[in-house]
Amino acid sequence: MSESTSARERMVPGGPEPAGRRPRAPSPTRRRLGFVRRVAGALLGLTMLGGVVAGIVGWSAYSRFSADLPTLDGLRHYQPRVMSRVYSGDDRLMVEFATERRIFVPYTAIPDLVKQAFLSAEDQNFWSHRGVDPLAIARAAFTDLTRMGANRRPVGASTITQQVAKNMLVGNEVSLTRKAREAILALRIEGTLSKERILELYLNEIYLGEKAYGVAAAAQVYFNKSLDQLDAAEAALLAALPKAPNNYDPFRARDAARGRRDWVLDRMVDTRAITAATAAAAKAEPVVAAGARRPDMVPGAEWFTDEVRRQLVERFGADQTAQGGLVVHTSLDPALQLAADGALREGLLAYDRAHGGWRGPVTRLAGGRAGWQAALGAVPHTAATMPRSDGSMGWGRRSRSERVPWRCPSLAGRVRCATASRVRRRGGSRTCCRSATW
Repeated sequence: MSESTSARERMVPGGPEPAGRRPRAPSPTRRRLGFVRRVAGALLGLTMLGGVVAGIVGWSAYSRFSADLPTLDGLRHYQPRVMSRVYSGDDRLMVEFATERRIFVPYTAIPDLVKQAFLSAEDQNFWSHRGVDPLAIARAAFTDLTRMGANRRPVGASTITQQVAKNMLVGNEVSLTRKAREAILALRIEGTLSKERILELYLNEIYLGEKAYGVAAAAQVYFNKSLDQLDAAEAALLAALPKAPNNYDPFRARDAARGRRDWVLDRMVDTRAITAATAAAAKAEPVVAAGARRPDMVPGAEWFTDEVRRQLVERFGADQTAQGGLVVHTSLDPALQLAADGALREGLLAYDRAHGGWRGPVTRLAGGRAGWQAALGAVPHTAATMPRSDGSMGWGRRSRSERVPWRCPSLAGRVRCATASRVRRRGGSRTCCRSATW
């Protein structure tokens, strides 16, 4: 009975080992697996500890940078600084008052070609990221590391949302603190405003050189066109300006502007905004900045518009006058104003001729442009060149001894004077002539 029980115990797995047998050593595979598990556990623990530390540090930095950030109320209730315009009685533009030349255009009125040009150049992942683009940040960081010690400005990785935060809320300070604050605000903006609203703010606020803010004002300044009249080359040139408006100004740096414009066209091909054929045709176009022309402005209305400005400032204040987008219609009649201006000019000329008029140059300065100031200082102060209060020379009245005297004949009655003389009566029948010969 005991022998059968012992046999069953030896057959049962996990039963007591027979007396006198040694336990088997673990296999090398099991030892390796145990070592791997211990290392993995240690790494997991270190990772969790690092995550906790990183979370504490990140929360501390977030609390520090976001402590005094501006609110987003200004973006929710955005009122653009738009120039005011004054029109004549027949609706002709007379003058514009502005500290920033801006024409606000809503999102739906901006052509898709212009939107795609700026998105291709500034933020290709605009519709997918949430305010910050990690891939762009990593790419910019790698580029900055390769340029370390080259004394060059760091490459930017700001999204359009970050640029809105910088332009409207944070400022242009070059520092890591500003970039951190900008990123936090970008995340908040994305959670508050729609993508369309963010792009609308950007395209109307961005500075594009030549005192032009926003794409509509820039289109007028550089091409004298509205947005819907721009072709691919012109839209790409506008999108080339945000990086450095002065360096790519088509008026002063055409070669640099063309190179940057062609780069934008290539990016537009990459994003499938335009075809390669369209880009090639646009690259063949020269960079020609037409400049804004104002053929409809009323000539001779400067004094009138100055008075209009003075009254607007008294009524609405200087800021509202220059930034409030006022539209002022006046009673000025351009035809009557031009006639009045001409009559005043002719009257002043006639008055000047009657009192001596133009008497020719005082002298002629020799020596060309080099020594004209010294030669002018050596000119004696005659009656015709009277020094003004600021030290410059101007025309003055002749002295009494220099004036042509009146000659009065002793005989009574009518006296015929010379053709170029004037006639004046003194004491009734006596006639005097102002002339050297009579």
